[in-house]
Amino acid sequence: MAPGFLREGIHGRLFEVGGDDDLVASQQASRSSYPRMLVMGAFILAVAFVVVLSAQESKKNAVQTHATVGGAPTGRFNGMAGGLGVALPMTDDVAHMVGSLRDQILRLAQSKGLNGDFVVFEPISYRTQVVAGTNYFVKIRIGRDDNDYIHVRIFQPLPYTGEGPEVHSLQMSKTATDDIGYDS
Repeated sequence: MAPGFLREGIHGRLFEVGGDDDLVASQQASRSSYPRMLVMGAFILAVAFVVVLSAQESKKNAVQTHATVGGAPTGRFNGMAGGLGVALPMTDDVAHMVGSLRDQILRLAQSKGLNGDFVVFEPISYRTQVVAGTNYFVKIRIGRDDNDYIHVRIFQPLPYTGEGPEVHSLQMSKTATDDIGYDS
């Protein structure tokens, strides 16, 4: 056996480097760590698989579900950040907000050619868009005919501002079947 010096090997074992036992000790260290490397590799693959499945499930749920306000869906998750949500039936919360802005909506409609008052004022459906606050695109029935609808965009600032909702735009001469949105 040739003399060598001691060195700390894998797992804290000492072996002689440069001696005849050097090769034997390093082979034993490699063989003993091989099963551990296999287990660790399998564990890493399993974690990666779970992460991929979770991401796919989250994406699927984000498209199929909606956030809620007062228990009612908002339509905010449509798979595209900043995009318009799907059209939803009117909720009490949104109807209350629209009702509180009725006078402001009437003045804007009159400035766009409406003569007199609304015959009916019934919010029908809405879509949302999350920006630095929330845009509500609301379809409102204002008369007894299928052609007596308006579309109103209401902006609700973020809560920290302490500001209330305000009417930003109004589109006249809409029908019951017109889509709600910017260019509808």
